[in-house]
Amino acid sequence: HIGNCVTDRLHLKVTMGTCISCSLVTGEDIHPSASTIFPQLAWKWRREEPWYQAETMTKKLEGWKIDILVSSGLVDSLSDVDGIADSVDIAECPYFVADSPLADPRKGMRELEDHHSSSHLVRAVLEAHAFTASRLIMELREFYISSPPLVVVDGGASRSRVILQTIADVTGVEVQQARWVDGALHGAYRAAARALGIVVGEEQGETSSRRAFISADGERRDLILKRFNVWRDFSGF
Repeated sequence: HIGNCVTDRLHLKVTMGTCISCSLVTGEDIHPSASTIFPQLAWKWRREEPWYQAETMTKKLEGWKIDILVSSGLVDSLSDVDGIADSVDIAECPYFVADSPLADPRKGMRELEDHHSSSHLVRAVLEAHAFTASRLIMELREFYISSPPLVVVDGGASRSRVILQTIADVTGVEVQQARWVDGALHGAYRAAARALGIVVGEEQGETSSRRAFISADGERRDLILKRFNVWRDFSGF
């Protein structure tokens, strides 16, 4: 949390790296273990007393870093995966539900048809990451609060505008891309510097986040929600 300045009670952070995890700042309250949610010790800038967080994670898509789109040959580079995903009709895309890495993403697709291009598959993979994160957010909402006021996303997949917008559409919560994608590394660096009494720059708060995404209204969101529900049935998540 230090790394990406998710420091206020009930704010929520999603990390999308080799696995997808979701943690909610609970302040001085220790959330009892329930289902797949467990408490952890956290901290907050300018506080001496301990704060806590409730965390949940999934091994679904574990190891499915976005760069596998390149190694599998679906795209030449990651520089325009969002543009590729936006080039296809959302309603026409298959669903990606693989629980573990595959050499060929096509083997993890449901409702894959002959007319689907590599662009459709790219969109499906990005959606699967967004849907997985959304499900974790919803799980914390079900067990702890009705709706977090803010979700900050870090990790490599947070570079994708399509992923962040899809999370906002599914959850209906404002989603912000973290200023520092490698939040854990940045947080460790700042914590170490503070321990040594080294000033490394302004300890910023929420302004450290950038690019906010708000849920779309109307038919587009209805379509995203419909696809999320179908994906959830396929994945059993």
